[in-house]
Amino acid sequence: MTRKNILSLLTAGAMGITCFSMNISAESAYAAGDVDMDGVVTGHDTAMVSRYLQEEDYTLTEEQLVLADVDADGEVTQADADKLYNEMQVCVLGDVTNDDPYSVITLNDPSCILNYYSYMGAGVSYNEMNAVEMNLADMNLDGVVDITDSVIMMGMYAVVGVGLKNELLENGIYYYSMNSESPAYVGDMFEYSIADQYKDGYSGN
Repeated sequence: MTRKNILSLLTAGAMGITCFSMNISAESAYAAGDVDMDGVVTGHDTAMVSRYLQEEDYTLTEEQLVLADVDADGEVTQADADKLYNEMQVCVLGDVTNDDPYSVITLNDPSCILNYYSYMGAGVSYNEMNAVEMNLADMNLDGVVDITDSVIMMGMYAVVGVGLKNELLENGIYYYSMNSESPAYVGDMFEYSIADQYKDGYSGN
């Protein structure tokens, strides 16, 4: 049994996200953009497309590639990732609790992951997150929700809190990684200080 299958089993019977509406296509069981096939177009779908474009060894199935081609031009490009991020996703990657009207990461999100990780580490079943929330929690797209995802979430929360720009998003990269070889490496963002940003003309807006 794969890790993703185990995660799917753990979400059985979990509470639904009632604020999301599912747009089911007549031609497919999934709406355009629902690349992870969990019934909702979120930042996780955007992240999957973004990583597919950035990393050659990250692959999508034929069905996922069709779902990822949201501008219907016959190929998956940066334009699809940008459209997903700017027009289609209902919440950002990491917004597990969806408790903010602007869909941003709050402290409740990494706390939720830490709860899950603690229960699982103790060998206790934790059924407080459904499939959509599990996907949103997987910040580094490794198919496992763990402490690394929480660390990335807290880092993103801190970046926004102190007024830093999210350099990855500014460059059209919509996922995160702790691997220094990855285009989505979060360490580069933290190394770019507030002073450097103001020196480069950033006003703080």
